[in-house]
Amino acid sequence: MLIFYRIISIFINAVGLMLAISLVFSLPMLLTSPLNLLSAFMIICIVLYTWFSSKFSRNVLQLQKQVNQTLRDWIRVNGIVAIVYSSLVILCVTFLLFNPQLTAELQKNLPENFAVQEGDFKTLFVFMLAYASLLLVHILFTFFYMKKNRQFFVENPAEKS
Repeated sequence: MLIFYRIISIFINAVGLMLAISLVFSLPMLLTSPLNLLSAFMIICIVLYTWFSSKFSRNVLQLQKQVNQTLRDWIRVNGIVAIVYSSLVILCVTFLLFNPQLTAELQKNLPENFAVQEGDFKTLFVFMLAYASLLLVHILFTFFYMKKNRQFFVENPAEKS
């Protein structure tokens, strides 16, 4: 089970890095409206979850080191937002995949400079569905491993080591 978790972590970390890079370049656009701010907030939470879960995996699961309790809090808070994001993406993308006429209408409403083929939409939707599903599974595994290894979370790890 731990091997499966590590394999998923590689994919989650790669996408998290891409999200972080895209977030830096799209920050001025994301600050233009409240709806964009909500998207930015969710993306930031996913990037933070990715970072802190990677830190947890490296320090606790691999090196068996004690870590500060705040790491657990960061993972929980950002993991909950990432669960909400994953659930929304899974529901919306599944709905779009089973309603091709809605996807065709969406494609018609795009500006000319964003012309995409129907197959490109399907590929994007399948990738989003796969990422959201794997992210959700990863979060559940992380919460399980945090509960299983709760003895590694201490108030001040420098004093306990």
